[in-house]
Amino acid sequence: MRLPRSSQPLSHRLRRAIGGSVVLALVAGAAATSTARAETLDEKQQRLEQALQTSKASLQNSKDEAASTQDDLTTSQTRLSRQQQLLSQATADVTAAKAQDQLLGTRLKSAQTALAKADKDVADGKARLDKERKRYTTSMNRLVQQSSPLQGLALITTNTDAATMAQRAQWSRVAVNVSHDQVDKVSHLVTTLQTAQKTQAAATKQAAERKKESADHLRTTTSIESEASDAADAVAATVALNTAAAENAKAQLEADQNATATIQGQIDTTVKQIAQAKAEAERKAAEERAAKIAAAKAKAAAERKAAQERAAKAAAAQKAAAARAAKLEAQKAAQEKARQAAAKRTAAQKSAAKAAAARAAAKERAARQKAKAASNRAAKAAAAAERRKNTSSSKKSSSSAKRSSYTAGSYSAVANYNGVDPWGFYWGQCVSYAAWKVRTTTSWSNFQNYTNGVHFGNAVNWGYAARQIGVRVDTHPSVGSVAWRTSGSAGHVAWVTAVHSDGTIDVSEYNYLVSSGFDTRSHVDWSAGGSQGFVGFIHF
Repeated sequence: MRLPRSSQPLSHRLRRAIGGSVVLALVAGAAATSTARAETLDEKQQRLEQALQTSKASLQNSKDEAASTQDDLTTSQTRLSRQQQLLSQATADVTAAKAQDQLLGTRLKSAQTALAKADKDVADGKARLDKERKRYTTSMNRLVQQSSPLQGLALITTNTDAATMAQRAQWSRVAVNVSHDQVDKVSHLVTTLQTAQKTQAAATKQAAERKKESADHLRTTTSIESEASDAADAVAATVALNTAAAENAKAQLEADQNATATIQGQIDTTVKQIAQAKAEAERKAAEERAAKIAAAKAKAAAERKAAQERAAKAAAAQKAAAARAAKLEAQKAAQEKARQAAAKRTAAQKSAAKAAAARAAAKERAARQKAKAASNRAAKAAAAAERRKNTSSSKKSSSSAKRSSYTAGSYSAVANYNGVDPWGFYWGQCVSYAAWKVRTTTSWSNFQNYTNGVHFGNAVNWGYAARQIGVRVDTHPSVGSVAWRTSGSAGHVAWVTAVHSDGTIDVSEYNYLVSSGFDTRSHVDWSAGGSQGFVGFIHF
């Protein structure tokens, strides 16, 4: 009988158990590791990934084992089905054999009945033969006794008459006939007995054959049924073993899947923690970079301010040196003239000349003060006129391209001394006109070239300088703001008089395409850049 195949070798099961223990040890290793030193997230991720690889290998083994046990179960179930079919066929064969046994039993019974009849016929034949033999013996004895006078017939025939001879001949014929009848009857009985004995022998042989045939057939069918039943039981036992192995493999597979899912969840959590830690580190690094950039900008601004202050001081020193040099030259010229005149003039004339010079200087200072006062009055009047103009012009279309002749006239009334306006810019330049607009139309009425210790200078510096004194600088134009450009050798500034819905602006300006002259432009595409546009707007 074929033995059932075991689901898996014991060594393989031990390896599976050891693999699961390794996975559990790797997963639980964090607790033991944390007692010795702090485990980093990268180390934790690496450890969990190693555990995941081990768990996946165990999971694959479980899948293979489950598939193998399922194949074994399917194969054994198929074998069981075939064995059950064979058992059913064997049972049917046994049933048929039992029916055949009944038929053979009937035939055996008939043969036994025939044998019993043959035995009876033989016994009856023997009895009749014995009886006939006895009768024959008796008859022959009688005939012998009756035929005794005939003895020596040949000896006495000559002494016997014809009647006696006839009588003796008749007895002789009777004796012969009786003997023949008895012999024939006995012969018939012997033949009948022999026939009955042959029939008895044949019936005995047939009965033995029928009995042996019935016993052999019953033994064969019983053996087939027993073998089929044993085979079915063996296959059923194999199915039971394979079913248990499949259930164990399924349970192991589920355990490995759960362990793998647990490890994968821990890895996902660790990856998220690593991402959060990296994001936090990047945020801190960005903050540090921003702080460094801000510090660098502040340092650059301070250095720029210091450079501007140094440049301003150098310019002032240069200007003072030039003034001193000019004064020295004037003094030298005066001294030379005085020395030349000394020979021609008397000491009184020298005193008169000095007095006249003093009066002239006093007169010049008074004239300067008077001009400055007149310039301030004119500036205030122009500011009032400008405000009235702005109030009335705000009700009109902002697209008007007419020139503001009064603006040029108002600014032209500003006094200047040696080409410098009262607030320190060169008169007739764009910066002087813009400074005049700032002083007369905004709250910065004291605005000048040096404001709050910051030097504005050329137009190219205005945006940077404005930020240093807290004035907003951006790329959003508004009426009353200063348009600022950095291109060119010194840059350019203009006064914004209108802002249109398409983003263009109107400006009034000095020294743009008109040397030291006033001009206006309408619908200027300020974002075009170059010498036509601007880079930003200063909102005083």
